[in-house]
Amino acid sequence: MVEDTLLQTVREARKADSRAQIDYVVGDLTDEKNALAAVSRAVAQFGRLDYAVNIAGITGKVLTTDVSELDDFRQVQQVNVESLWLCEREELKVMLSQDTMDGCPPSTTMPDLRCRGSIVNLSSAFGLLGSPRGLPYVASKHAIVGITKSDALAYAFQGIRVNCVAPGYALPHNVF
Repeated sequence: MVEDTLLQTVREARKADSRAQIDYVVGDLTDEKNALAAVSRAVAQFGRLDYAVNIAGITGKVLTTDVSELDDFRQVQQVNVESLWLCEREELKVMLSQDTMDGCPPSTTMPDLRCRGSIVNLSSAFGLLGSPRGLPYVASKHAIVGITKSDALAYAFQGIRVNCVAPGYALPHNVF
């Protein structure tokens, strides 16, 4: 089912721009070897890694702390936080080793700053808010915001932008 959705997305992207070069990997990104393989595959196919989006995640059982199970908590943290961190770590290694991106405008305030790439991590509005029945999901999304803020500061002066998108949720139209 996930692969069907990805194939449909690829078809739509190619319809929008027939020149689009697209690749995807379906696999368990909580396995360090798979995260490395996914990034290595992108570099092998495209020659370099200029942009990366880390979006893998699950909701898990959304409960309060007193009734949450450790295994459920760990699974959500592993998928949502650890897989993102593993992928971003590999992406950063590649970007740090690259020359400046083509078409990267020079910085007017820091002419020696080299633009090597951009990483976008997907969190959630729940990464900025609390929820009365939100664990372990809310905790994982807060962790993503923290990783992103720390890495944004750590790699900015090395020419890598690290940003986070925290979308909210949409209510069905018939709620109002």
